[in-house]
Amino acid sequence: MWYLNMNAVIAMIGMAAVLGLSRLWTQNKRILLLLFNLGFLALFSRQLIVFYLVYTAVNYIGFRYLCSTAAWRKVAFITLIALNVGAVSLLRVYGMLKLEHPLFDAVMTLGLIYNVLKVIDAYYFAYFVGKDAKASALDYANYILFVPTFTSGPILKFRDFMADAKQPYKVDAAAVEASVKRIILGMFKKIVIVAWMTDIFNKVQQHELHTHESLFLMVWFYALIYFDFSGYSDIAIGFGRLMGYNIPENFKKPFQSRPYFHAVLPQKPH
Repeated sequence: MWYLNMNAVIAMIGMAAVLGLSRLWTQNKRILLLLFNLGFLALFSRQLIVFYLVYTAVNYIGFRYLCSTAAWRKVAFITLIALNVGAVSLLRVYGMLKLEHPLFDAVMTLGLIYNVLKVIDAYYFAYFVGKDAKASALDYANYILFVPTFTSGPILKFRDFMADAKQPYKVDAAAVEASVKRIILGMFKKIVIVAWMTDIFNKVQQHELHTHESLFLMVWFYALIYFDFSGYSDIAIGFGRLMGYNIPENFKKPFQSRPYFHAVLPQKPH
């Protein structure tokens, strides 16, 4: 959602530059990034930052509980997940109060759905790992509020993000070059290809549709969605890596990928 707003793009470029200039400070990636995440969201919407401060704090308390106690862990695990799913469902059904920013509804809806998945992954990790899963409030907040992937991913695994958080900022020239190229590619997809394809889609849709035109729109729409999400993922991955975090690939040959459960579950011998 941020990437078609030039002020937001400039802010993220500036943050990457600040991290590069302060690389001698070993905690720069953790502390400066949290300040950036909070400041960015606060400027976007005061209601959004207040909501996420409360939401992050409450879930961090639940996360620490699962890490540190053996009593009622399964009940707490299921209850915490149910409360998060219930909260996002209620907000989606009943909506939010009237808010001043025109993009708030989209950011709130998409961001909360995606962030609920991150919260659940953190609970899952805490439940099955226990005391060794502990993370500081600073790193947990960065995980939830990480601006480059805030609204729509790519999906960040809790354990991978925490592993990156422990490493000092060490983005070299080659990584900067690769990240910038990735961002430019994503911008080209979003601004040029998607805009052109959307224009074609709207023009065809305005006419009375025959069978061949309906089939064309169906295929065209899937291609449009592909480039839209692929472009977003390219930009998010590029900015995430400029800020010192390895954002996973989640849009690599999506139509050729095996189903998740087929890929991870052991196969029966023939």
